[in-house]
Amino acid sequence: MPPTLASVAALPQLGLRPITDPRPDAPVLWVAVSELEDPTPFLEGGELVLTTGMRLTPANAAPYVARLVGRGVAGLGFAVGVIHDDVPPELVGAARAQGLALLEVPRPTPFIAVGKAVSRMLAAEWYEDVTRAFQAQRELTRAALKGEGPLVSRLARELGGWALLLDPSGGVRHAEPARARHRAAALAAELPRLRGARRAASLALSGEDGPVVVHPIGLGGRARGYLAVGTAEPLPTSRTRSPVRRSRC
Repeated sequence: MPPTLASVAALPQLGLRPITDPRPDAPVLWVAVSELEDPTPFLEGGELVLTTGMRLTPANAAPYVARLVGRGVAGLGFAVGVIHDDVPPELVGAARAQGLALLEVPRPTPFIAVGKAVSRMLAAEWYEDVTRAFQAQRELTRAALKGEGPLVSRLARELGGWALLLDPSGGVRHAEPARARHRAAALAAELPRLRGARRAASLALSGEDGPVVVHPIGLGGRARGYLAVGTAEPLPTSRTRSPVRRSRC
């Protein structure tokens, strides 16, 4: 999981002071520095936005906060001692009223220090993900040597969901857990879409309790079976991006 805003705010070397309470579970996916009145066209959501308030006025504080909240940013870090001696009360009031996490960035803390700190936290998360992936790969390889059943069982456990191995007609060869067998009937209606594909493809479906992915198994475009897995949350995708971005000013 990405670092949370609360964990970033708690880093003693940064000296950040929460003005409004950050949500403990709000993930910080990015650090963005911007002095724009409206930086949202250059944001994706989940950013910790850093600003000195260069263009902030009592009149535009509330609309500024509303735009950030609407974009889904993780929070706003406001540097004091540069343009403003203190966090403007209009900004504090708007943040509290609209539910925006607001942090005071002290004058001795440069924005780059915040970016580097988040970068280290994201790198640690990435390393943990890679370590878990290699461990899971080893476990799946060991299970595969024991046969299809152990492999399907291990896959379901690694994903924290369920897994089905289907024959070419959609019949169940292995199910983990056993109660997942009942899902085969609904999946059978989707298999013709894979059979008709001209090249290797997979299906992403919305299941009764979460996302489902179905992969054909075979060589040369001929499916010898299908592997279906379902999880409560979307399966993770690889993401490689720098943790700090400067919006256009």
